[in-house]
Amino acid sequence: MEASGISEPSSIAAAFLGWLRENPKAKVYLSSVTTVVDADRIYREFLSNLSAGGETEDGDVINLIMDQIVFCDLIVLNKTDLLTEAQRQEVRQALREIQQRAEIIDSVQGEVPFEKIVHGRPFDYDTVADSSVMQRTLDAGNREACTDEYGISSFLYEDRRPLNRERFLQFVEDYPAELIRTKGYLCFSDDPAHAQLFEQAGRNTSITEMPEWMCAVPKEELDSLVREFPDLTDDWDETYGDRVVQLVFIGKGYRQDEILAAMGQCIDAPEPGCGNR
Repeated sequence: MEASGISEPSSIAAAFLGWLRENPKAKVYLSSVTTVVDADRIYREFLSNLSAGGETEDGDVINLIMDQIVFCDLIVLNKTDLLTEAQRQEVRQALREIQQRAEIIDSVQGEVPFEKIVHGRPFDYDTVADSSVMQRTLDAGNREACTDEYGISSFLYEDRRPLNRERFLQFVEDYPAELIRTKGYLCFSDDPAHAQLFEQAGRNTSITEMPEWMCAVPKEELDSLVREFPDLTDDWDETYGDRVVQLVFIGKGYRQDEILAAMGQCIDAPEPGCGNR
């Protein structure tokens, strides 16, 4: 099955596997999630962004490319005949900075051994999902930096207190060039009702308003949700409810202490009165 070029493979894989669980007698299976990478275009247009360099007009495109490279177990590096060996290695290194485990196969005109893609083994969703630097850092659940074999390190920043939007945007203006990827949720003091999704890839950043925090919904609605799903409040804070600033920083050669200090400068005064149950 060939997905749309603007699709998220993790969502497609999850939906497909869910359908298979509901239809166990179906004579189909998911064997592989394969991402086809245009080696020439990556080198010409996006390489600096994947390696924390320059800018493009649309940061959402870079974020989508990141997600498609991260969630796969096979990368077909196509159009390799258009690059020199040194250029191919440069692209491979950039890919390895964000995807450490997937097999990478060079190809010309999309020619790949059939058995590499349809090999008869079931696709392991959890292993692929957990293999990303982002997920491993979230699972670690602390601020200690984790460094992998490629020299890429990551750490989790987490704080319940809301951020000052203007100070955070100023931090983004001077964002450390050593950071390859950042993703997570923000809570701004000027909009305590909504979560904000923050994404950074190279020099491209975006902030997207998400649905309301649970603590911001009417009490009657919240009480009804908690009665139906008691575990919703397992990570509930007495002051901030479910609000949290949670970011995974991934990069190479950055100063973690400087990033923590910069994030500390963005914290705004606490807002009392939310989260008491």
